[in-house]
Amino acid sequence: MDAILSGPTGSAWIQYSILKASAAVLRWVGYRGLRRVCRFISRLFPGENSAVIPFRGAHLKVYLKDDYWVRYALVGARYETEVESVLDELLDHSSVFLDCGANIGFWSVYAGTRVGSNDRVVAAEPSLNTFARLVENSELNGHSFAAVRKAVYSSSGETLQFRVDPAHHDSNGIVRGGSEAKHGVPNEPVDSTTVDDLFEQIPLSDGRVSTIVVKLDVEGAEREAFEGAQDLVRRGAVFIYEDHGGDSACRNTEFTLAIGLEVYFLDSRMPPVRICNLTQLAALKTCSTRGYNLVTAKPGSPAMARLLTALTPARRQRT
Repeated sequence: MDAILSGPTGSAWIQYSILKASAAVLRWVGYRGLRRVCRFISRLFPGENSAVIPFRGAHLKVYLKDDYWVRYALVGARYETEVESVLDELLDHSSVFLDCGANIGFWSVYAGTRVGSNDRVVAAEPSLNTFARLVENSELNGHSFAAVRKAVYSSSGETLQFRVDPAHHDSNGIVRGGSEAKHGVPNEPVDSTTVDDLFEQIPLSDGRVSTIVVKLDVEGAEREAFEGAQDLVRRGAVFIYEDHGGDSACRNTEFTLAIGLEVYFLDSRMPPVRICNLTQLAALKTCSTRGYNLVTAKPGSPAMARLLTALTPARRQRT
């Protein structure tokens, strides 16, 4: 991997080298401890140190103090391979991909390489600082996707308060029950949008849409996001969402099942598993500290049928 480093003379190279050496050692224990190493050494180097790396035929810019993305984007740890398989099977030049809670744009950059049209990939990110990094990655790839600073919610045009923890930007979320900051973590005001409205704002110059894929990573606002996505649900869109291992009630999946959607558990080690009840899902979530990805769509969705055929070996052999 040839990274292009940026920062005060020499400092980015030193910081990058320390991270790579640490990762080489910690690789044998699943990179456990790498985030702590990253946070510790970041105090010794300028915050603007960054690396631009080759990424799935495109490029991704990662700041060297970003302990979350350093692990997945900079040192080669595999990231949500089951999501990658969904995008590989469903995205083509006539698809639309909505990346809700896009963070720095990891999946938007990848989707841009699959779709190849900058008016069909839209990335929504609420946090002001993270949004700036999202824009950088869009610009770095020739504006391969549109970046929108909005919080995905049940209605558009509301001003919401978004919790922003600079040390843990991967777990920020909408503040509920008031707008006061908690435990010293600041809030930022951000306008809301629905998934349906995000889709309606896409120009779609030729009008053709083969498949619609929506990635929901909205940290606890999944129910509201689905409430604002009823038009795309009716159109047979496939939604990728997370059900956290620490949520024994499986609240996100409880809602998707309650509104009549078909739900499948994703794991790169096995074919998709149809989820019919919450007890079944709870048994599959064996780790309380990680999130689990699922896909859902209305019954009879052609896109979902295509995905299941591609990801299930027995089905593939029969076709």
